[in-house]
Amino acid sequence: MDDQQHDLSYPDPASGYHITPYPELSHQTDPYSYAYTQPEEDYYPPMPQALMHEGFMPRGPQPLMHEGFMHGHDMDADSDVDEDPSAGYGALQAQYGLNFVLNPQSAHADFSHNNNHQFNNHDEIIYEDDFEGEDSQLHRHRLDSAERELLDARDNPRIDPDFAMSDGGDDSSDASINSELLNAILDEEIAAGSRGRGKGRARARGNATGRRRGWKWAIKGTDHDPKMAKGRGRGRGRPRGNGVPRGEGRRKAGDKRNTVAEPDPEFKRLQSLATQAFLNNNYQAAADYARDAVKANPEIFAAHSLLSEILLAQGKDQDSLTVLLHGAHTRRDPALWWTVAERTLELAGDNRSPSVLEQAIYCFAWAIKLDPDDYDARREKLNLLLESDQPARARGEAKMMVRQKPHDLNIVRQYADLCAYSASLPEIRRAKDAYDVAINFYFKGRSLGVPETQWSHLNVYLDLVEKCENPAQAAFHLKKLSRWLLGRKEDTFWDTVTGDDREFDNDDVPRRIQIPEFKYSRFAGQNQLYGEGLPLELKVKLGLFRVKVSRADLPEAMRHFQQLLDLKDDVADYYDLFRDVAEGLIEQTYYAEAILFYEPIRSVPEACDHEYYMKLADCYMMFSRNSDAESCWKFIVDNDPEDIKSRIALAKLYESEQRMAEAVPLVHEVIRLGRSDAVKKAKITVDKPPPPRALAPLMPRPDQPASSGRHAGPVSRHYSLGPMPEDGEDGDYQDEEQEEEDEEEDEDEEPIMLRPSKRGRKATKPKAPKARVSQTFERLQQQDQRIKANHVLVNSARETLDDDEDAVQTYFEAAQEMMDDFKTVRAFYPGRDKHIKFTGYGRNNKNPLIAEMEAMKKRIANDDMDMDDDVPDESIPDNFHDIKFTEWLDIFCEYALLLAKAADREKCYEILTNTHFATVFYHNLAHKSQIHATWMACALLLNDEQKVCEVGRFFITEWPHSGAAYQLFAAVNRLFAGYSNWFNSGPTQKFILRQVKALDYALLDPESRAAYAFTGQERSSYTHAGKRDANPYNLPDLDAGVLSLYGHIMAAAQSWTSALNYYFRVLTLDKGNVSINLCIATAYMQMAMKRQAENRHWQIYQGVAFLQRYVDLRKATGLAIHEQEAAYNVARSWHLLGIMHLAIPEYEKALALAEKVREEAREKARREDSDGEDDEQDGEIDAEEFTQEAAFALMHILAMNNNERGARKIAEKYLVL
Repeated sequence: MDDQQHDLSYPDPASGYHITPYPELSHQTDPYSYAYTQPEEDYYPPMPQALMHEGFMPRGPQPLMHEGFMHGHDMDADSDVDEDPSAGYGALQAQYGLNFVLNPQSAHADFSHNNNHQFNNHDEIIYEDDFEGEDSQLHRHRLDSAERELLDARDNPRIDPDFAMSDGGDDSSDASINSELLNAILDEEIAAGSRGRGKGRARARGNATGRRRGWKWAIKGTDHDPKMAKGRGRGRGRPRGNGVPRGEGRRKAGDKRNTVAEPDPEFKRLQSLATQAFLNNNYQAAADYARDAVKANPEIFAAHSLLSEILLAQGKDQDSLTVLLHGAHTRRDPALWWTVAERTLELAGDNRSPSVLEQAIYCFAWAIKLDPDDYDARREKLNLLLESDQPARARGEAKMMVRQKPHDLNIVRQYADLCAYSASLPEIRRAKDAYDVAINFYFKGRSLGVPETQWSHLNVYLDLVEKCENPAQAAFHLKKLSRWLLGRKEDTFWDTVTGDDREFDNDDVPRRIQIPEFKYSRFAGQNQLYGEGLPLELKVKLGLFRVKVSRADLPEAMRHFQQLLDLKDDVADYYDLFRDVAEGLIEQTYYAEAILFYEPIRSVPEACDHEYYMKLADCYMMFSRNSDAESCWKFIVDNDPEDIKSRIALAKLYESEQRMAEAVPLVHEVIRLGRSDAVKKAKITVDKPPPPRALAPLMPRPDQPASSGRHAGPVSRHYSLGPMPEDGEDGDYQDEEQEEEDEEEDEDEEPIMLRPSKRGRKATKPKAPKARVSQTFERLQQQDQRIKANHVLVNSARETLDDDEDAVQTYFEAAQEMMDDFKTVRAFYPGRDKHIKFTGYGRNNKNPLIAEMEAMKKRIANDDMDMDDDVPDESIPDNFHDIKFTEWLDIFCEYALLLAKAADREKCYEILTNTHFATVFYHNLAHKSQIHATWMACALLLNDEQKVCEVGRFFITEWPHSGAAYQLFAAVNRLFAGYSNWFNSGPTQKFILRQVKALDYALLDPESRAAYAFTGQERSSYTHAGKRDANPYNLPDLDAGVLSLYGHIMAAAQSWTSALNYYFRVLTLDKGNVSINLCIATAYMQMAMKRQAENRHWQIYQGVAFLQRYVDLRKATGLAIHEQEAAYNVARSWHLLGIMHLAIPEYEKALALAEKVREEAREKARREDSDGEDDEQDGEIDAEEFTQEAAFALMHILAMNNNERGARKIAEKYLVL
């Protein structure tokens, strides 16, 4: 395309520069712009002259008709719509426009699937109000007299020369709708609302004039007949009357219940004005009129339906759904409730919250109430109840479905599963009865429902029989029904053979042949109809039934289990059956046989949980196999640090073998876990850990004799070391205040000499302070040695982490122990209050008030009153056990990264959380930044988009005026691999929007700030309650990256109008920005592809204009890679629009540039490498290019058009490695 064609074909994109930064948009799509919009009487103010040129259309939606709001009349048989498109649209206007204006609710309800074929080729029906020449006369002749009268009355500028917008005001004398016809149609709507409830989802068609009998004839004489049920009515007192509610008196003859009140003239006027405004695309005025109409007559569905459609046209989907939900209560139409439920789920998409599910359940419940026979509605409701985890309600719904279709085995099984989950015996009996009915129905045939699932149904049924009756009856039913499913239903003589299960032996000999009737059976010799044809699961179940019948039946049961034992080499495929058999044998105390089935499972690690090892160890102990039992318990102890049963069992085993050194640590672990009662219950006699030692008495006061038997009070306020904690407790260095409290408690509880004990407790002899300090020092020394040893291991393992897995494991263990020791220091985690700063350990831990006084004393002494209070105190330690805090931080961050690489998300985040909230790191911005940078890297390694967004917000919060923070946020979200949910989520939108508004406020002058609708809270937060300037960093202008970021978020949320608003703001700041021109072009084209596009041609026209501008800017560099990029993006745009004959040449152009791009990349590499050595020596350069993308898209186009040879050629040349 040459320049002249370009100038003539496309508008100048620069005309978009004049778009206001705060356009009046819907607050549903852009709360920012809505907050700055002041409502005006004119809902669509005139567009500035700067935009009224070169293809730009006036602002505001174009005429649009929602397809679900159209009346479903049939087209005339002689309609020539296909012959003349303009005439066709006029005919649609004449045929559908009348009912759309006057009776939208009927139009919505009557539009069925039967007439959808009339509109399958159109996304929207565009109304043409301009009837001219002979065509308009032709349309008018097709109308009946009433419709022509209404059309003549409309104030159309083509028909009414003196038409003016002011004519559409409140002047009822110049109404544009025939009031008599409107009254008639509203009367029809009211009559439709009083016809009682509909049946099913079908919609009435035609104009039947015969008398309607209703539905009462169908229940006459049955239990549902109200007249038959009179005797079961009010048992006491006088009957209330023949269906007359309280307070209404006796109803006159001919009166009907649930009739809708006659609408008053005000309602008709408001409804007419709302409809006219809606057709004129004045959505705000239409919504106001429709709301007033709802207030005037809320019982008429027409007003609710119209308001719902208006809100839907405004893009307020949730508000539209809410209005339709409320309006549905005014009309007894099951199909309407179906519509509301489906729209509820469609609007929620994949994010179905409990409230959304509950609303959809409510809608289907109403549909069922109006049409109890709607089986599909019950199924949908059941699925939603299961999804929302409401098994009790789901069971009730499944019960009703079983009553409706008792032979539907799928719902019977679902009902059985829900009853079994409830563990209620009456419910389980009901489920069995339901299966009995279904089985009796299918027993006449050859299979139980679908042949592929019949054995599964039998398995479920047998479980119900076992729970409701007994194992013997369950075995009888298993053999009888299995015989039927195998095709031997007439072999009833086997019912008399109850002593064994020879019927299902794999061979006829030696047992089955002994039955006389079998010798003459026509099935003799066909082993596939006996034991060989019975599924292994049912053979195992039959054996379990035999085990539970009596102990004499164990040999018979082992016959069935032997087939499973023969498969122990394939235990990975059948380990669930092995475990079922073993647990069934343990229940009947067959421990030796249970071991036979337990031991093969050990070769399947995923099947060996703690319960498995505990039961296997119990079996071993029954035969004094102590070493085997010990290995089972030790496996649990090593893998579960909080399991009590395994530690108690192992401790008892060690005690019985006099291995006390090994038993004592286990007992101490149990006591540390808070289960000393378990030790007492197990009657383990090993020594327990010593109780906490009491405080030693201080020296007596001078005025009090030492023999008084009382503790002397403290003499000084020195700090002393507290006792070392047990493992798992918080460590600290306590001060004398805590010691005073302990001493006061000791005085009340443990008087030593003269006073008797108030609580009858035995006095504890206190230990000397010297022993306590010695013990504390010893524990501190052990901790110091442990930390330094782990530090050495960490440093040594760090050098070989990339090559040695053992080094990684060593690093994990040592770093975890260091973290455990670090967490025990309460000075780092002071009372879970992260705002308390670290001031030192123990004796050096100064009171904040004392520290402040000392700092003031220093300032006064130095005659420097302006000294910053936040200057670090040199007396505050900067290390822990001689390891710098910065080195501790490096170890923890590196440990978290290694955990992320190992895909251990929970442990990784736990390490980072504990590190972040340590006071030595939390109050240092550099340390916090390092932690969050590590957190971000871990989130990317774990592909956790939510955490990526959360951590990215930290950098924006800390540096809100830095463009680099926003670029980082955008970059890390771009690196996330997968479908984006959190980048365009509501919290992210609100957060970035607050930052944009703050930057806008900072750059506005005081007069402009007062003009825009900033809230008082926003103004206060931007200026810190007036304490500082709103622009503390003297920003000269907005950062285009911030605006483009929010535009990208809006685009990702498919809010194209809002995205364009911010893209144009970026364009005014950076007119030569290549990517923004491409983003604007993409936004216009994507908006044009929406089903409710207002002006598809204009939007594509604008998109192509900006796309061409992008191409010109990209090619201006003269680089081959940029030319290939432009060709690919142009081709992708035509591909999006479905214009394949334009897309294919551009894809081919991109492929043709492939070699030139690679040569350009090699040349660039040679220039950058001063030594001349680069990747060229390997023969290939990893260049950035779009060859494979273009090849894949072109191959797709060719394959979809049945050009398999061309597609294969492209794939082999460009896509095969």
